[in-house]
Amino acid sequence: MKSPLVSVLMITYGHEKYIEQAVTGVLSQKCDFEVELIVANDKSPDYTDSIIQKILTNHPKASNVTYISREKNWGIMPNFIDGLQHCKGKYTALCDGDDYWTDLSKISKQVRFLEANLDHSMICHNARIIYEGVDKKPALFNKTQADGEISMNAVINKWVIPTASILFRTECIASIPGWFSKIYSADFSLALLLRHSGKIFYSREVMSVYRIAFTGFSMSAVIGKDIEFVGRQHIVLLDAFDAETGGLYSDLVTKRISEINEELKFHRLSQKSQLWASVNMPKTFFNKLLSKVRRVVE
Repeated sequence: MKSPLVSVLMITYGHEKYIEQAVTGVLSQKCDFEVELIVANDKSPDYTDSIIQKILTNHPKASNVTYISREKNWGIMPNFIDGLQHCKGKYTALCDGDDYWTDLSKISKQVRFLEANLDHSMICHNARIIYEGVDKKPALFNKTQADGEISMNAVINKWVIPTASILFRTECIASIPGWFSKIYSADFSLALLLRHSGKIFYSREVMSVYRIAFTGFSMSAVIGKDIEFVGRQHIVLLDAFDAETGGLYSDLVTKRISEINEELKFHRLSQKSQLWASVNMPKTFFNKLLSKVRRVVE
């Protein structure tokens, strides 16, 4: 293929049920430019590899795919970082092996925006959440129906960016910090770095599916429910980002880390007793209750 304008990075592990839909969603994009797909399979313990091999044999756009099949399991971040370094396009998009794109013009729309808005480092959009392993109806990732800019405050305090919605200027992360490999959350880390590099635009259009699975090998199933781990990882990430940017966002970072520590403390008390947690941390208990009510109302 000719030199790609867009590289799509797809990391996968144990996604035999979903990988074909994910790959097909990328290869079906209608573009007037070249798109390459980098699939990095971290030695999946299931039939993910066989399914990808079948796609490479039969799909008419198989030549657009670079398939990296690990001989041993590298882990989430090493697999992601190495895959990222294979991306040759001016722009890079993300789509994990258990998510998929639903709009055939997604990439074209996003590239068109970044080509016209040089002060933006990234563009993202809304997504539809599908739950696997639980009896729960699909929902929108974000309730907001408005397009707009995403501030650093929003990136730090409230995750509003579905991973498979991300497209960014590859040059903005040409140099990956050393701490990046020590953090489990690639999308959060990228969003922080990219918002530091430029503006981030959010589109209300729903152009992908974000899958939350509570069984198998997905992030949700493996670590998503481990509140302690996720909280500690976010603290490490925010500390590293604060140092990376010379304390430019220290006020936001310090406040968020304090909130995370409070949430972790409340979680530990709740493990003993919800009543005990509400008595010892009434403000946190009330805020969590209020948040649940808001979600029900929305």
